[in-house]
Amino acid sequence: MDKILKSNEKYLIIKSIDKNDNALVYKYDLRSKPKIIKEYKRINLLREENDFYYDHLVRVFDLSKSNKWDLRNLYKYKMPFIEGKSYSSVLRDKKIDYTLKKDITLFLYKKFSKVVFEKQIDEKCIEYSWETKAKELINNLYKVDHISNLLEYSFHINGNYIDNPKKILLDFFRKKNKMFFYEKNIHGNFHGENIIITDVKSFNKFKIIDPDCSLKKVDSSFSLARFLYTFTHDTVEYQQYNIYSYSIDLKRRNFSYNYIWDKNTLESYELLDSIIVDLIDHFDTDYDANRLFKSFIHCLLIGALANDNGIKFNNHKSNTIKINCNAYFILFKVFEYINKLEKKH
Repeated sequence: MDKILKSNEKYLIIKSIDKNDNALVYKYDLRSKPKIIKEYKRINLLREENDFYYDHLVRVFDLSKSNKWDLRNLYKYKMPFIEGKSYSSVLRDKKIDYTLKKDITLFLYKKFSKVVFEKQIDEKCIEYSWETKAKELINNLYKVDHISNLLEYSFHINGNYIDNPKKILLDFFRKKNKMFFYEKNIHGNFHGENIIITDVKSFNKFKIIDPDCSLKKVDSSFSLARFLYTFTHDTVEYQQYNIYSYSIDLKRRNFSYNYIWDKNTLESYELLDSIIVDLIDHFDTDYDANRLFKSFIHCLLIGALANDNGIKFNNHKSNTIKINCNAYFILFKVFEYINKLEKKH
């Protein structure tokens, strides 16, 4: 019997058992302009060019149009079903020891760092300005009314004053390294749900899936930035945050946020924050730390748009309004991390 693993406006992903009792995954592209063909080619290219990807990126095969009556003419491909736990679910699993979670996190970080940073710049890489990229990101954010309203005026968040948010973003991307090199063929998507650990006690037994072929002009470290983004991504995905506003006056905006995650889960996810703090400490002196931290902020800004769910207001207590807005939460994290950088340097 078929089992739906994931369904959204872009993809339908189904687990099925073939006539030889092999468990397979069928990925269908539901869009009128399918991107799965590019994804299929990217996966095969990465596996051909790099030993890391050959070993860890799940192979795909049989790209074709579906002949099922309800999915007719939709492009699909197949891949073997990988038994295991996603890295995200490992972090949330209370039965797994914290020390083991820490060891797994650091192992994956070092493993991904090697594949991201080991490649030397070659003729396939193109130089691009961080400032230009920042302006592109800000322009995209300003196309959404409630996001532009947040960025246009100063505000307080958890006691920190954010004066002229737009300028803070531009100034951040102007710091130190002015340029980055991008190449077209990267994975770009090492976030926690795309990492399948087949044996929790044997760190090297893991697989990765789902490259992001929609990325344009990102530093090659962006793949690793997505790994660090797992904490924030999962927090909005599972709605594990609260946002409160103490004034709707544009001149006196005062917000706070907190997490709903239980203590054990929060401490596990904060293993990723400890890596980010280390990047901040070495931002001025280490070229790769500078690249990766900028890519991480870049990733958060993309995430604010990609995960935006609009904005909803509800009364909470007297003089307090409760807000649900994924984009606001992610942007609050952006300014929190940049504020930490400013305080250290």
